[in-house]
Amino acid sequence: MYHYAGNNPITYTDLDGNAAHIVFAALICGGIGAIKVACDKKSGREIFSAFVGGAVFGGMVAATGGLSLGSQITGGAMAGVASYFATCSVSGHEATPEGIVVSTVAGTTCVMLGSIFEKYTQIITSLTVFL
Repeated sequence: MYHYAGNNPITYTDLDGNAAHIVFAALICGGIGAIKVACDKKSGREIFSAFVGGAVFGGMVAATGGLSLGSQITGGAMAGVASYFATCSVSGHEATPEGIVVSTVAGTTCVMLGSIFEKYTQIITSLTVFL
């Protein structure tokens, strides 16, 4: 998780800001998860667990962003499962096989949709140059 700091974030820092996108993605995804659960009028513990799960997912997906599509898809699947386990751990719920499968599929789908969206925006951007 702290690859930018040689797995030692206390001693080493990211002075160039090369890992800032990971922190921002974690905060944004965590915030979205927490807001969604808060709107459902859940308890504070469930809101916090949604924040943790979203942050884990967002950070892991952002960290694999520069890799090949196959690695990104694998990273999305792992991020989905890690997010699910983090949410279960914080909320005190027991992980289920169904939850693991759903989180794997959700993580993979998110990364694939993100890749499609990225390609689509590249096409649109290249077309606007001609207009």
